[in-house]
Amino acid sequence: LIKAIEKNSWKEETQSYMQNLRTDGTLVNQETYGVFGTGYSPNSILPFGRVAAYFAKVLKDSSYHTAIERTAQMVAKADLPKDFVINSLADVVHFYLDAHEVTQNAAYLTEAKRFADIGIQQLYKNGLFVRQPEDAYYEAKLKTGNFVFGLLRLHCTLHPQRLSPNE
Repeated sequence: LIKAIEKNSWKEETQSYMQNLRTDGTLVNQETYGVFGTGYSPNSILPFGRVAAYFAKVLKDSSYHTAIERTAQMVAKADLPKDFVINSLADVVHFYLDAHEVTQNAAYLTEAKRFADIGIQQLYKNGLFVRQPEDAYYEAKLKTGNFVFGLLRLHCTLHPQRLSPNE
């Protein structure tokens, strides 16, 4: 399925993946996937990139790297909305960590850290992570725990020597 999406959904002209395909691979419309959702918007390309990284790892198949690279291109050219929510940061941190794990491309690790830092700087308030910048309260519905898990994964990736149980 991922290879079929890669083959039929990527459009060079827009440098993005199209959202809706028929089973024969033809386009239903010209809607492209976004990168950063706000609130509960579901149509981000990031889960696709993460699934491609998973298959590349599990199947040891580098043909999935194109989907990873194209997803990273889409993230690189997208602006993080001013009213971003924590789930967007959780998804992008995990995508970049997955991509780095599979490709060992240091740029992906740098980007994971950059987005993690944005979350820490703008969303950490009074000992908790808030949903979005300027929020006054904590909300767990939008992947707050997933973002914190991404921070843990990032830390373990950056400091693998600290994983020894003898320390």
